Amino acid sequence: MLVHIAKSFGKIIPYFDGGSERWMGHIKVIIPTVTACLSCHPEFFVELSEFQLCTTANNPRQPEHCIAYVKEKLWPESFPNLKFNPDDEENIKWIYEKSQEMAQKNNIAGVTYKLVKGVVKNIVPAIASTQAFVASLCVTEVLKYLTGNGYNLRNILISGEEGIYGEDLEYAKMPECHACGSIVIDIHLNDNETVSEFIQRLEKEYNLKNARLVINTDNDRIIPIYSPKIYKESQGNLSKPMKNFVESGSEIIGITPDNLDSTYIIRII
Repeated sequence: MLVHIAKSFGKIIPYFDGGSERWMGHIKVIIPTVTACLSCHPEFFVELSEFQLCTTANNPRQPEHCIAYVKEKLWPESFPNLKFNPDDEENIKWIYEKSQEMAQKNNIAGVTYKLVKGVVKNIVPAIASTQAFVASLCVTEVLKYLTGNGYNLRNILISGEEGIYGEDLEYAKMPECHACGSIVIDIHLNDNETVSEFIQRLEKEYNLKNARLVINTDNDRIIPIYSPKIYKESQGNLSKPMKNFVESGSEIIGITPDNLDSTYIIRII
């Protein structure tokens, strides 16, 4: 989405991302289409903890299992017409009491009011000193970018579990990234091939469904991407030969309506 916004405005809009959990934190400096974006490495995103109801009901082993079962199973059964509100203290209190009862039956310790709030609200533990450290580094990177005083760090990882450790490393920009990657296609023009035939060939050979094409030169656009009015007016170009618009060495930008975040660079060779 961030890369798509930057493309929509036709500008390089930098994004400075910071986050923390307990004694750990990170800062990312993201320059759309230049550096790796948030979608380049989805494996780094932490999955939210979820508990299977069969586990929480039949074999609870942790206090979190009891809390999750009470919230997901007992609350809807007890209050079918009342949606659970994690910001309502009375709702939290009911979950806490029922979770304690279930924990006692299963000889599980550790159900506290604070833990109940953390589970039902999915609260990420945070420490003020870590957040201050991350925030100060974010501001420093923004100032360096705006003033040009110093090179921006790329991706900073912080760990304060046992002492203080920090590392600056670079995440590789993934060419196949659906958000910021550009897929390059080298293609020959067939003799007397029309724009319509060229689009059909892109769909058949490269799976570009209903491709919208824009020539990256001073020539007229073949089929503009976003404007419905101009798109309708440009339908007359479909019957014209491709050689009227491009020549060897020309580049065409291709975008499919089903996935506006993916960009194809089509090079005529």
